[in-house]
Amino acid sequence: MKTSIQILLIVLITNLLIVACTNNNLEAQSFQGGNCYQEQNRKIINTVTNVKGTVINHSDPCGFLIKPDEALEKNRIGQLYPCTLAEKFKEDGKKVIFSGNIYETFELENICADYFEITEIKNNRTE
Repeated sequence: MKTSIQILLIVLITNLLIVACTNNNLEAQSFQGGNCYQEQNRKIINTVTNVKGTVINHSDPCGFLIKPDEALEKNRIGQLYPCTLAEKFKEDGKKVIFSGNIYETFELENICADYFEITEIKNNRTE
């Protein structure tokens, strides 16, 4: 009896771990994929190309943001919250050149940056 309860507990714990890991992987894939804010019924309000900026670590809850060197049309907050920022660019103060789509925000949202989908990003080696 004691052995069967131990086996049952091991099976239950293993299943919980498998489910938790599977859900995390699915979230990561959808986050890294394209059209990340269109899934929330947000519309693209501006597309930018070859803009110079700086990656900044805003910490919690925002994390890594991009601050453009110049004012962008439809970027009312002045910072961008990228859903597709690769790990190699997640460095506070990193100078980059980027392109992508700025998405609309909804009324009464408390946000630290405008929603942004990167279509291209590279190191800015000139600075």
